[in-house]
Amino acid sequence: MTSDAVCPSPTTATSNSITESVNPLPTVYTVTGGGNFCPGGGAAVGLSNSQSTISYQLKNGASSVGSPVIGNGSAITFGSQSTGATYTVVATDPSTDCVNNMSGNAVVVVNPQAATPGLGASATTVCSGSPVTFTATGGSQYGFYVNGTLATDHYISDTSTFTTTR
Repeated sequence: MTSDAVCPSPTTATSNSITESVNPLPTVYTVTGGGNFCPGGGAAVGLSNSQSTISYQLKNGASSVGSPVIGNGSAITFGSQSTGATYTVVATDPSTDCVNNMSGNAVVVVNPQAATPGLGASATTVCSGSPVTFTATGGSQYGFYVNGTLATDHYISDTSTFTTTR
């Protein structure tokens, strides 16, 4: 650096030099996993690859989830996540404190618990050859069975009623 002062001494004043080191950021890898599951389950979340000695922290928004996982030069996992959220990963090089966000995210969705289905009948005692209508509740698709055998014309139907002759 030189000075443009009106009266420098000597004629051109030069400052001392500064050497600066630029540390690389952790390499960006892709967040993997996620998915839908029923209550009581979970979905695996991981990273497609990792760098040895780099610390990888799973995040739910700004909150850290669990303990950091140290990279091993291969894909890593943060285990099964049971909270519905969009998860991201942040990498930190502990020797330089350089931080980098990993690519993408893993979306974990907890599906609602299905309602307990119910079944009603238009009659519980009928004469031979008489029709009986069964009505299902508590769901959106139904499979009707007669004496333990699937009534194939109504398998996983959007119809909540089934009529048969007994």
